[in-house]
Amino acid sequence: MSRTSRRRNRRAASAVFFLLAAVSMAVAVAKLRHHEIATGLQFGAWSFLPLALLLGFTLPVQCRVMTTRGTACGNEAYGLLFGCNKAAGHALNKLRARLHLQSSAATPIQHAKPTAPIAAMYHIAPGSQPLRVTIDDTALARCGVWAGIISAVATVAGVILTVALH
Repeated sequence: MSRTSRRRNRRAASAVFFLLAAVSMAVAVAKLRHHEIATGLQFGAWSFLPLALLLGFTLPVQCRVMTTRGTACGNEAYGLLFGCNKAAGHALNKLRARLHLQSSAATPIQHAKPTAPIAAMYHIAPGSQPLRVTIDDTALARCGVWAGIISAVATVAGVILTVALH
């Protein structure tokens, strides 16, 4: 599968998740206006699932993890939770940084200052300490992350309430 078709598939999935969230929320509002409270609440609870999937996993965004050069990574990532798959450690370390799960023993990324114009490769040595990841984010991206997490929690709570009421 080529990169452009994967990108197209992710964008199509993002559009479908957005439409599912919007339509199910509109149905929930319509049911609540017609005094069908239980059905409206069920549709409202389920409408958070596509929103959580959209924000967390399929929305095309930039990685924005700080690199060793001190700039934000410009590679394409999908969802606000994970980083790109092109740079070592960005995907899962961004998730740990987002959820504040980085250990205090993790070493911050050191900004390398080469003394001569040589090519250097950066890699994690086996048995070394994990890297502390810094994310260069905007306030809107931080709000999007928390909206996705809250949507996931609301979905789980809605499913539990739906099962408990029936």
